[in-house]
Amino acid sequence: MTEGVSRIPFIGSFLILDTMHPDNFHIRWPQFVQRYGKIFYSRIIGQTVVVTVDHRLADALLSSRQNLSKHFVYHFLKDWLGSGLLLSSGQWTWQQMRKIITPTFHFQILEQFIEIFDRQADTIINALNKFSDGQQYVNI
Repeated sequence: MTEGVSRIPFIGSFLILDTMHPDNFHIRWPQFVQRYGKIFYSRIIGQTVVVTVDHRLADALLSSRQNLSKHFVYHFLKDWLGSGLLLSSGQWTWQQMRKIITPTFHFQILEQFIEIFDRQADTIINALNKFSDGQQYVNI
């Protein structure tokens, strides 16, 4: 059975999730998975959020064309981002926009950028190299 992160009414998991920050996420996340399992849920202000680290379930959800409705929070971005691929909820709209953008990511087009990717990878490696002594860290 899937376990919930908190049973506290209304505020749900806020108190627990508040302990997770960008600088400790890599430590706290494995602790969550160890404690609650590969699938767990959280209730935050009446909304249920299901979390999984099982790549098969994530793949099934992310590649499904039936689970395209967006969380209500996305609608706050609509004035800023418009109603493009990210915010479209209807299957027909999403498919049409996906058809338009897919050729952009074809291997032949991306091959043109390999030299740029390589050069930029070298740039970030050189910039981060000074932190490789293990004595200091950088918040990426």
